[in-house]
Amino acid sequence: MEKRYFIKILLAIVVVIGSTVIIQSCNKLNLTPLDKTTTSTFYTKKSDFDAGLFGSYSSMQDFWAINSASSFGGHNGWGSFWVVSLMASDDAEFNTSYGNSASDVQEVDALTFKANNRFIFTMYAEIYEGINRANIVLEQVDNGKNDLTDGEKKAIVAEAKFLRGFFHFLAAQLWKTAPIVTETAKTLQQTYSNSDPAALLQASLDDFKAAAADLPTSWDDANTGRATKWSARAYEGKVNVWMQKWNDAVDAFEDVEKNGGFELLDDYEDVFASAHENSKESVFEVQFGGPYSDDNSWILDDNGNEDFKSTQGTARVWFFNPRTDAGSQRWYVPTTKLKALFDEEPGDKRLDASFYYKEGEDLTSYDGGGISASTFTADLSSTGLAMKKYMGSKNIDPAFYRNGVTFNNERFFRYSELLLLHAEALLNGGAPKGISVYQTADACINKTRSRAGLGALSGATIEDLQKEKQKELCFEPARYFDMVRWNIGGAKIYPFPQDEIDRNHGSLIQN
Repeated sequence: MEKRYFIKILLAIVVVIGSTVIIQSCNKLNLTPLDKTTTSTFYTKKSDFDAGLFGSYSSMQDFWAINSASSFGGHNGWGSFWVVSLMASDDAEFNTSYGNSASDVQEVDALTFKANNRFIFTMYAEIYEGINRANIVLEQVDNGKNDLTDGEKKAIVAEAKFLRGFFHFLAAQLWKTAPIVTETAKTLQQTYSNSDPAALLQASLDDFKAAAADLPTSWDDANTGRATKWSARAYEGKVNVWMQKWNDAVDAFEDVEKNGGFELLDDYEDVFASAHENSKESVFEVQFGGPYSDDNSWILDDNGNEDFKSTQGTARVWFFNPRTDAGSQRWYVPTTKLKALFDEEPGDKRLDASFYYKEGEDLTSYDGGGISASTFTADLSSTGLAMKKYMGSKNIDPAFYRNGVTFNNERFFRYSELLLLHAEALLNGGAPKGISVYQTADACINKTRSRAGLGALSGATIEDLQKEKQKELCFEPARYFDMVRWNIGGAKIYPFPQDEIDRNHGSLIQN
């Protein structure tokens, strides 16, 4: 329970110094510390710095829920990351069956992006909250009043830079010219300007490189899921792909493949089962509590974290379960276009692991009332399809659910994605280094195809890579951001929230 206290103190500090660019209403408030603890009296021992780092991790968890930062002004972007990454993609569309509707979600589905959209606001709020919290830690490491050893300081700085790099990279993917914020706001009136897109990616890359140098290669069981040297090195490679630095990307990927200890699980469906959180295939996951954690997915309470894992989970079952009794948030269904892509090569095991599409198939799941037996029928969905990934028989363990809330982690970056990014770098001219067993694009792509039960490709093309990546990573974070950088499907970057444009008084120019 000691860490719960530290997180509460952290929030007091964040309130005192302001939360950079995230709450438009803040400049109208006159707030005081919750218990008169500020940065001048906090950050004196390692557990204080752990609390600060956990605060930054918690901003990731809020991508799928609501917390105080995103609830001001009625924004309440519940499940925002699913909207901006999945609903906008050609993997999914809005389920209009049985009169289901949500205009601001449907606008994103139609790629009609509005600056007052609550989901865009929430993502901006949480990303810059996470950046600010990481910056607080970075500024306090050398405050002259802590008892940290030099080794502890290096590790804390590395983890804070990983977190800041993670958030800046996501900001680059969503908005391209989002501000670079490398220090805490000194006043509530501080304004921020657009960044150069290359500079924003470089800032993220620099943080990941610094993190990789000093992060541990692994953590003990109590801290499994925190950033490691190899998750940072993997993100180095990924950012280099976005920057089209193909040789640097290959260098990072081969290092991770040889030394990171990652491997694909034998069964694709196992990857998303609650029993296989933080598996050997996981490069980075967003952590939730469980088993048997809190049941409040409406507002993630940053004060309640006893460690860096949120004690609350997400309402995935409410949003993805197509049953008519699942509630009004059953928004997401697969597109027929994605199903047709799978049908091009019959026998792909990932289809049955990712889709409900067979009449009468078992649809037993866990909801607010417990385990509910059901079967799938095409009329449950406007496309005749439903999402099975993270669902299905392997994910109805009551220990990982409570009142319709699931505590199964979000798989944010998997080893299979790294292999396919490696293939892309090689196809674009990246030079093999001879370090890992994957020296050709064919070798990288065929690794994921083999698990899926498909035959090997020879002379794979960029088009082959794009198809394979969409099937392997369907309904995960990658697709929409790939669509933007590949310039396909009408994909485009998001507008900045209008609240943030107004708050910056002309310093931040709308996309």
